[in-house]
Amino acid sequence: MKLRIVRLWVNMRRSHLNIIRALMIILAVANVIFLIYRVGYAGGYDAAPSGAAVSDFDFYHWLTRLHFGITIGLVVSAVGLWLNTARGFLIAVLGLLGVGVVYARWYVQTKTYIRNSEITEYVRLHDPYFRKLVLHGGTWWDFLVLAIAFLIFCWVAVALVATWNAPNVRANT
Repeated sequence: MKLRIVRLWVNMRRSHLNIIRALMIILAVANVIFLIYRVGYAGGYDAAPSGAAVSDFDFYHWLTRLHFGITIGLVVSAVGLWLNTARGFLIAVLGLLGVGVVYARWYVQTKTYIRNSEITEYVRLHDPYFRKLVLHGGTWWDFLVLAIAFLIFCWVAVALVATWNAPNVRANT
């Protein structure tokens, strides 16, 4: 039974690898283009995004550094998937973990904004703006990247574990 499941997984992995690889490359290239837009065009017109919380540092540059870290992680992951080896899958997982770390730091910093803004009034705590403030300054694109990166991370991690655990099964088939 286990042999049959492993054979099914190996065949499924081969058929879906190109789709995952293409999705990762498209996501990385789109994020690079978004970062270039953000630094170049939006840097001149959107240096102080509306709805930004009051902070003691330049919010726009901090947000750009976050996007830069996310872009590096996505590009590293795309390169790792392109290698099509166990080492490449490990590189892809590390790149996607880096993306997750950047998003986690972003979330923690957002909660710090809320706490440092001294929002203690009951009405303001239940204001929809502050309740929905998960990634401060984030757009729909940031949430889409997070969701797709998480799905690709799950797929790559499972493929890496299956490849790592069943090298002799593929040799015998």
